[in-house]
Amino acid sequence: MPTATRLLTLGGLSLEGSAFARRKPLLLAAYVALEGRQTRQHLSELFFAGAERPRDRLAVTLSRLRTALGAGLRAEGATVEVDLRVDARDFLAALEGEEDAAVAERCYGGPFLEGVALADAGVEVEEWVYATREFLAGRLRAARLRRAEALALDITDLDATARAVAEHGPFDVLVNSAGLARHGPALDTAPADYDAAMDLNLRAAYFLTREVARGLTAAGKPGSLINISSQMGHVGGPDRA
Repeated sequence: MPTATRLLTLGGLSLEGSAFARRKPLLLAAYVALEGRQTRQHLSELFFAGAERPRDRLAVTLSRLRTALGAGLRAEGATVEVDLRVDARDFLAALEGEEDAAVAERCYGGPFLEGVALADAGVEVEEWVYATREFLAGRLRAARLRRAEALALDITDLDATARAVAEHGPFDVLVNSAGLARHGPALDTAPADYDAAMDLNLRAAYFLTREVARGLTAAGKPGSLINISSQMGHVGGPDRA
């Protein structure tokens, strides 16, 4: 069974409740704990590629790691194994057990090994870190999407929109894609067409965003407010007045 000590890899790299902060030993521990038993030969080539006497460098790193992990590190013979709880595994277990982003997010402290210097870690280790980071972030995104709900509104009805936002909010993210175009030559634009387009594309979008922002502010929550506009605003075109 894993030791009581937990390796924190989400949002940084540290041993929970420990002052031990040597980056290379902790990075190696994270790799072995998540990827399983490894040979000394593989680890020396992976973490100390290009170094003089890489196996000796590995031995020193393991010796330092043993001071922090004790029996949690098994490195007798030709293989190395780390018996350690890892927050990344806890996060994945929460997803598997609940399929609920709210539960998993409590385990997700941030991007995998965020802020950890990798310049001397070797190309393969760096690639592993980035691949693992994207995998874990992808699992969180997928869980969040399963909880997402679309809210269909006529946002030109400001009062109804305000009531709906108050009833269903506060929202973590607003994505408003409502839009309208009345195509025709600029010289023939009718006031009613102009008013309809501006009422939806500008006025309604503004007040929808305001209502969502009010809910976030009242709840003391951060959020993202996204309004999707037409690419015609950048490129223009004939009869697109």
